[in-house]
Amino acid sequence: MATSDLHGHLMAYDYAADRTQPGVGLVRTASLIGQARGEVSNSLLVDNGDFLFGTMMADAWANAAVSQRENPVIAAMNALCFDAVGLGNHEFNFGLETLDVALAQAQFPVLCANVLPLGRDVPFRAKPSFLLRRQLVDDDGGRHSLSLGLVSVMPPQVMQWDASYLAGRVEARGIVDTARLEVKALRAAGADIVVVMNHSGLGDGSADPSAENAGLALARLPGVDVVLCGHKHRCLPGAFYEGRADVDAQAGALAGAPAAMPGCWGSHLAVIDLTLANEGAGWRISRHRAELRAIALRDKGVPKARVRDDPAIARIAAPAHAATLRQIRRRVGRIDTPISTHFSQVAPCGVTALVAAAQAWRAAQLLPDNTGQPLLSAAAPFRCGGAGGPEDYTVLQAGPVLAKDIGAIYPFPNRLQVLRVPSRQVLEWLEHSAAQFRQLCTGEPDQPLVDDAFPSYNFDIIHGLHYEIDPTQPPRFDAQGGLCNATGRRVRNVRWNGAPLAEDDTFLVATNSYRAQGGGNVAALRSAESVLDTDETLTDVLEAYLKAGHGVPAGDQPVWRFAQRAGVAALFRSGSSAGESPAPCARIERVGHDSGGYSWFRLEL
Repeated sequence: MATSDLHGHLMAYDYAADRTQPGVGLVRTASLIGQARGEVSNSLLVDNGDFLFGTMMADAWANAAVSQRENPVIAAMNALCFDAVGLGNHEFNFGLETLDVALAQAQFPVLCANVLPLGRDVPFRAKPSFLLRRQLVDDDGGRHSLSLGLVSVMPPQVMQWDASYLAGRVEARGIVDTARLEVKALRAAGADIVVVMNHSGLGDGSADPSAENAGLALARLPGVDVVLCGHKHRCLPGAFYEGRADVDAQAGALAGAPAAMPGCWGSHLAVIDLTLANEGAGWRISRHRAELRAIALRDKGVPKARVRDDPAIARIAAPAHAATLRQIRRRVGRIDTPISTHFSQVAPCGVTALVAAAQAWRAAQLLPDNTGQPLLSAAAPFRCGGAGGPEDYTVLQAGPVLAKDIGAIYPFPNRLQVLRVPSRQVLEWLEHSAAQFRQLCTGEPDQPLVDDAFPSYNFDIIHGLHYEIDPTQPPRFDAQGGLCNATGRRVRNVRWNGAPLAEDDTFLVATNSYRAQGGGNVAALRSAESVLDTDETLTDVLEAYLKAGHGVPAGDQPVWRFAQRAGVAALFRSGSSAGESPAPCARIERVGHDSGGYSWFRLEL
């Protein structure tokens, strides 16, 4: 059994919306764990990383002045008797000391093979791998001693994403090379079955040491029996991976090896049943069955709970849950216009405008007066459905803004940074964002507009400029940030202060620490100079901005728009409640809905 990417979701609750959320929560996954354990004599329960942080309740523990109190996520995992837990990249979001305090409370092995401390004084409790010796019962009641080897790996890009916490203190090595050595060592130590807890996606199957996602390559390693995946918040088995080479999306297998990826936030429990046989040459997997068990199913697009809260986990989470509810209901400011992320991927929106304005406001306060360079601000939309589902959108009405709304606008603990970027690199940055769109053709009806492989949080909108995007042109970059068409140009008519950008212009750009430190693989920023690196989270910046009496900035001209192309139309989806939000332009019309809970819209370029 495996969970992954819990991100601190203990309760079936959306703190950003201040309401129950049937499709999330370890409190309900726990009920599935109990049911699954009751079905068999032999079982193993692991978590595949990104378990500690990500909700307002979980992050409140990390942000506490004294965080020695019991961590509710660790307490719940202790109660569920996890056999082992692997680290994910988000475990490092609040620094090594905060992580160390939490892991000191764990009653289970914590694993991470490819992130290693650089000195004895570095607090780092994870082991590279673990050999679990078990007495297993066969179908006839006989008992057998088996050794189960567990190894955990994660994206080495964590060194970029959390550089301010990790640089000079730990090092990260390639996923596949590290796993190869650890698997060999586990086999030499007597492991009968080896499970790789891979906090990454499937990848392209290559053994690239810098790869962020490597599930397929791991499955091909000698000695690997099972591969668990995560990080991408997708489901395997599941339709998302249909048609991929060496992927059995129905049976749950990568290159023939049993595999699973259980969504996110406790939405699913991955269950892989292994039938083991020993014919004299050691134990081997003779057959397997992989499945995902959902805590909720959709009825006409609406999630309906399949299981109830586990009472023991609910009791553990109750004090932190109650404290979080009190905290999120604080008033921090007001806005005078409604805003949402329903159309953030296809038009300028008030949510990203608010983030960009807060970033620029605080950056202007902190920067020296003599920079002599104009200040821009880059912001991307976060809650835009995707792996989070059709309810995962930010919607704020005009009126008071509460603390919970800050979390809805900005759900990550990124910090404010400012980069110095030449104009030619600004243009490349915009081209990277424009890769979000599929290439459209004239005269072809109802083409898909948004590439689902491109995360919305990489769609940076650079405020302070005005520009057009032409999706009928080939993209310059692919969804992973690689240059795929050296002559591709989608961004045009870029202007600052009403004039085209000059080649020798240089800008200061306020952004977040994830982007500044390499997140999203934006090639244009690899050589960008950092001129301001703060410890202030953007949630704190937003709250201060609103408390100072500021709101959603007004503007007569949109930051960006699509280049008009006669005869070109495309479809995109948004949440079912998108019809309640005003469309950003007359060229967008609602055309229907689907069984998954999404509304579909047509855009005429």
